Amino acid sequence: MWVAIMSYRALSWAAKQALPAYEKLVLLMLADRADDHDKCWPSVLKLMKDCGISRAQVQKCRKRLEERGLVRRDAQTRTYGQTSNMYYLDLTVTIEHEVSTPASNRGPPASNRGPEPVTHNLSIGITCNLARGSIY
Repeated sequence: MWVAIMSYRALSWAAKQALPAYEKLVLLMLADRADDHDKCWPSVLKLMKDCGISRAQVQKCRKRLEERGLVRRDAQTRTYGQTSNMYYLDLTVTIEHEVSTPASNRGPPASNRGPEPVTHNLSIGITCNLARGSIY
């Protein structure tokens, strides 16, 4: 039961961080597994499945969380090679202001998104969206 209480403390801390969505999701999944020393060791595959994101996205988020000082990662090895990393959550760090998403993650600029929808309200009560070819 003690681990569950500590996990709740870590989850509460993670939920308060002002982070982009995927980074927050990865942090929440790490916090959900934290023990009473604020550490956990889920595999990248486990984080991929839990978050529903790609390996590259998990690794990118993990790197950004480390850069922000929220997480420290220690590589764990066994005689047969690499195993799941050990993650330490630093519950003393708080990101209070919303972090902007890098331009590379925002999608195309507004000028490249195509035409703005044009709607016409016809006299018989039908709205026609010409950009999408929809009538409703």
